[in-house]
Amino acid sequence: MATLKGDGTSFFQILIGALIALAFIGSIATAILGTTTTEQQTNITIAVPAAGEATDLYGRELIDIIEIYNETDEDMTQENITLRTAISDTTGLLTVQIYQNGTDSIYNGDDANISYTFKPDGYLNLAGARGVHALTIIMSALAILVFVIVVLIKQGSLGELIGRR
Repeated sequence: MATLKGDGTSFFQILIGALIALAFIGSIATAILGTTTTEQQTNITIAVPAAGEATDLYGRELIDIIEIYNETDEDMTQENITLRTAISDTTGLLTVQIYQNGTDSIYNGDDANISYTFKPDGYLNLAGARGVHALTIIMSALAILVFVIVVLIKQGSLGELIGRR
């Protein structure tokens, strides 16, 4: 029966270790991406609330209103229909809302097509915190590299090359 020695054993150890590490890094990177990047909703349709009322939309904090139009491409901001960041009456959390200021408009109950940019739930406002989160991915990649080098030195031909074996 043949046995693997040296680089063959190292190859399988590196393969298994790298696969496990990449599985963890993938989920970490996904979580970090959600806390460090802004998002955009494009052309969502929602009914215009009555005057003084608000309807919750997706997102924690509004950054920019791109457009609020009806089905016939009329700008609805002329009728005091706008987006805002406020505390939700239903959830008690900070959220983006469509809001009708003042008196009822001709668009009451009509569908509005809205596009906006926002900070999602969990977004880190501090640039330093976002930077540290990004470093987590870099440090994870460096950990994989160190793992590969250590395995090659201990069991592979790299150890023989530098005389450590």
